[in-house]
Amino acid sequence: MRKYILFLLFASCTGLNIIAPNITEISRSLGISKLLGLISLGGINYFLIYIPMAFSSFFFFFYNRKNRIPLPIFTFGLAILHTGIFFTSDIYIFSTINFWIGAILGILIPTCYQYLKAISEKSNTMQTVGLINISMGTGLAFGQYLAGLIGMNIQEGWRYSYLGVGLLLLFATFMLTQKGKRFEYPETTEKREKERIQNKTFYTLLLAQYIPGSIPWGALTVYIFPFIESENHLNKLDSVNMLTLLGIGMIFGTYIAALFGDWLKKKEREWMIQHILIISFILSEVLVYFFLNYLSYINKSLSYIIIFIAGIILAFPGTYIKGILFTGLSEFQIRRIFSIENFLESLGKGLGPFIVSIFIFSTGKLLESMLYSLMFWNVSILILFFAFYRKRNL
Repeated sequence: MRKYILFLLFASCTGLNIIAPNITEISRSLGISKLLGLISLGGINYFLIYIPMAFSSFFFFFYNRKNRIPLPIFTFGLAILHTGIFFTSDIYIFSTINFWIGAILGILIPTCYQYLKAISEKSNTMQTVGLINISMGTGLAFGQYLAGLIGMNIQEGWRYSYLGVGLLLLFATFMLTQKGKRFEYPETTEKREKERIQNKTFYTLLLAQYIPGSIPWGALTVYIFPFIESENHLNKLDSVNMLTLLGIGMIFGTYIAALFGDWLKKKEREWMIQHILIISFILSEVLVYFFLNYLSYINKSLSYIIIFIAGIILAFPGTYIKGILFTGLSEFQIRRIFSIENFLESLGKGLGPFIVSIFIFSTGKLLESMLYSLMFWNVSILILFFAFYRKRNL
């Protein structure tokens, strides 16, 4: 059952970042200027994907009844919505469809965490989180690479990217239906566990860092493509290759982090996970700052090596934060925790492009606007310091 849920997450995430590689082409097709496209498609439309995702997860946190809607219904709905974008030529319809895509994903993602918690082994919780991150990260990387290649080689190719995602989701729906099972909540959730979460302040702080921590991610995900092309005079293929290589590095890094995390837990050295998390977070900020400022001064081959290494390091904080949240809680608690986690992470990712679009509008400078967003990572690091300090002193 695990492989079907992981494939569902992969397919569902392939459409999350297919706007970014083709902002210029989508703007032209929908009849808006390039600058307005950076603001409306980059800022507002990502806002309209992630903010509904955030709030549907938030309301799902308070839903205590058994979910009787099979998961294939969600994938079918996503398939119809992505296919519908293929036919639209109106920016308002485009935005409305993105709104509903986000709303569905806000329920689907926490539900998948709950299923996987129910069937995962206690000794491999970090690896389970790693597989979830790999599935979602691979989906994002595959979707943006596909979108970049098709958008570059075919007129109105961005439409075919959405059509391809829609067909993939239809295949996922067919595969889940053929499995012949109703994908309902695990039976253990019917007990309505009343146990309280230990170290509640610690978990609250871990969750709180998601908004400032996700703002740079949301901004970089959207604006890194036009930045590489316009600020560094590289072509679309170079930007697509660089961002895909970053995704591959993050997948590789997630796998290493998950295996090492479970090994440390078995050796009863979980305190080391906290230190690695903080150090990797700081290194991530330094590497991204270096990459943005000095990309134009280094040759292409070296930039590929740097971005791959950066992807490995960038994967550690997210893997360990989610791994800590995933460990030691029941399935019902996991669904509630990850409903809030997805709410806060989506809120941050939705705010990120929106905030940077305001900076771009105010300053007219893409590089400076992206660098401003990195400051939010410092807030996240401080919250993590305080969270681990509180946990050690309880």
